[in-house]
This record gives sequence, structure tokens and C-alpha cells, in this order.
Amino acid sequence: MILKRKYRMKLSKKLKDDSNILAEFKAAIDQSFESINRLNNELIAKKEKQRLAKNVASPGSSVSLRRPTIKRTEKIVPLLEMVKPEGSKRSVLTVGQKAMAALKKFDKNVNAVMIFGKLGTGKSFLMNSLAERDVFSTSGGAKSHTQGVEINSTVFPHPKGDQYPGIIFADAEGQGDGKGAKYERSLATPILLTSKVVLMNIPVPNRVSVEELNRLEVLIDTANMMPKKQRKNIFGHLHIVCRDFSGNDPDAGNCLIDLENDDEDDYEDDDEYDLMLKRNRQRKKIAKYFESVTVWLFPCPLINKELQPEETGFNKKVGELRNSIHEQLKIPKLFDGDAFTGASFADTIEVMVDTLVNNPPDGLKDFLDTKSMSENIAERASRRAMTKMIADLKDT
Repeated sequence: MILKRKYRMKLSKKLKDDSNILAEFKAAIDQSFESINRLNNELIAKKEKQRLAKNVASPGSSVSLRRPTIKRTEKIVPLLEMVKPEGSKRSVLTVGQKAMAALKKFDKNVNAVMIFGKLGTGKSFLMNSLAERDVFSTSGGAKSHTQGVEINSTVFPHPKGDQYPGIIFADAEGQGDGKGAKYERSLATPILLTSKVVLMNIPVPNRVSVEELNRLEVLIDTANMMPKKQRKNIFGHLHIVCRDFSGNDPDAGNCLIDLENDDEDDYEDDDEYDLMLKRNRQRKKIAKYFESVTVWLFPCPLINKELQPEETGFNKKVGELRNSIHEQLKIPKLFDGDAFTGASFADTIEVMVDTLVNNPPDGLKDFLDTKSMSENIAERASRRAMTKMIADLKDT
């Protein structure tokens, strides 16, 4: 009996010692992670100052600096890539298999938020700020850090509750790096047609110019690939984010969406009149193709070349945009009347890529039809369900 009591006492002491060691180990890990967060913040701040000092502003990164702690860097996976097959001279649009596998495991509703914009203007920083996570990598160079289209590997929950669709953030490769309009349109088409929210990131350091409408051509071109009867509201909500705006007029961004006077007698030059007509056509198409269009004026977060986003009102604007997007993401994105789940989203991307790769450009309107694509998607879902059923039967 005495030996048993001594044994129990020794065992109890050992368990207590092990528990203390485990607690100390956990505390050391937490402390190390805090140090990593602090160093990460300092590195981001240093890179941001260097970029903005060279007028290659990416002010979205400054929002992450205001958070007391940064969440762990999320893993990203390629959703779409342009891959050059062995022995081939041209690249082919392909889907990322890791992204497909992750999405197909998510059987609840999902909505996608995607961002477009010119190379080196801080798209990835802005997405990180809106997501309130360090999801996407960033670069200040002349080459896009994001290649193809990248997404978070884990579907994020909607901040307002699990009753709403989960969220996928998609970062598209920067435009204007010399790869051409066809390359950009190929990447844009599948994710544009499946996203609930689309962000167009535009730097406007001095003023908002109507010439910025030309940046929206890739969106218009994508819609024009669809059958005409299906183009109305084919895309989700568009947010045109004008970065580093330094003017005082709160309505300056309206020039991108308000129609101009089309009285020919008011124009002295025929070329000027023709340009106005072109801009009005662009505005009408954008209004038709998207569920809604909103222009945001974001001030530069710099004061005397120092990051001070709170004082400039930049953080406030990011918060307003985030709240607006969260409201829009409460309603599922529909494709041929059905809300996306993670699996059907993945199937739709695969079907669109197959369609784009295997059909001539002139005949795409015959194949990029929502009903015919939906039949293909339903067939894939049926095959997947059959495969799962067979696997389950084998396990029993």
C-alpha cells in the first residue's frame, strides 16, 4: 500500500512537472510568434515607405499596420495559371489543382471577391487590408508578384455569421506588364464571371481623369464574350477604388460613371465628340454588366513621406469599403439561377477554362452560354457524387 502511494505521488509530481514544461513551451511559442509579428510589421512599414517615396504607392498596406496584431499569414494557392506545355511555344490557361481540391471540400455557399489593377499599384496590400489578414504577397518591382490568379486556400467565414456564404479572395496578376490584352482577358474571364464583388484598383495621385475608363476595357471585353441576351448584370458589384486622391471634390470620381453631354453642337472638334461618345458607351456597358457600380476616393496615407493613415482618413475609407462589401456578400452569387457552393464554384471555373482553351475565339459566344455550361457543371457534380458513393461502398 505504501509503495502504491509513493508511486502515485511520483506519478502526480511527474504529470505536474510535464504540465509546467508544456505551459512554458506554449508561452515561448506565443512570445516567438509575437516577435515575428512585430518584425513583419516593421518590414512592411519599411517597404511601404520605400515604395511610396518612389511614387509607386500601395497605401493598402498601411491599414495592416494599424491592427494591434496581425493574423497568421494565410496560405495562398493558384486558381488560374498560364502554363507553357513542354514543346509548345504558347502558354495555355490551366486551373490550379490544389485550389480545386480545397474548394470541392467546401459544400456550403461561397462568394468570391476579386481585384484587378495596374502592376505595382498595391492591389495585394488593399486585399490584405479588406480581408484583415495577410493573405497575398506583395512586391514593389516592375514585375507582378502575383502570377495568374491566386486565392486563399481556406474559405473564410463571413464576419456577420455562418448563415452567410463563405468568402474567397482572388488576386489577379497586375495589368500592363507587357503580356498583352489577350493574356489579361483569358485570366479575367473565369473569375469575373464567378465573383460577387469586383475591385478595380486605379492610382489617381493628382486627379480622376475620364481616361481611366480605358482601364475598364478588360471588363467590357469579357462581357462581350458572352451571348448578348445574358450580359445584363452578368457580373457582381463593381467598386472602382481611386488611390492616393489629393483633391477636395468629394464627387470627383463621378466622371467615371456619369454620362457626359452628348449634344454635338457643344463640341468644336469632331475627334473630341467621338471620344465622348466612346466614353459614354463604356459607362453604359459598365452600368449594364454589373449589379452596381461605386467609385471610392482613397487619400494617400502619407504626411511628409511618413505613413500616417489615421490622420489622412485612409483607414476610415478602407473600413467603409469593407462594410459595404460585407453587406453585398450576404447574398449569394447566382449562376444560371443557382448559388455557388465551393464545389460548384470549382466546377464552373474548370468548365470555363476548358471552354476558353478548346474553342476558337470567334465561336466562344456559342460555348460561353450559362445554360450549356450549367449542364456541363451538373454532369461533373454527378460524376463526383457517383465516385464518392462507390468509395463509400468500398469502405463498408
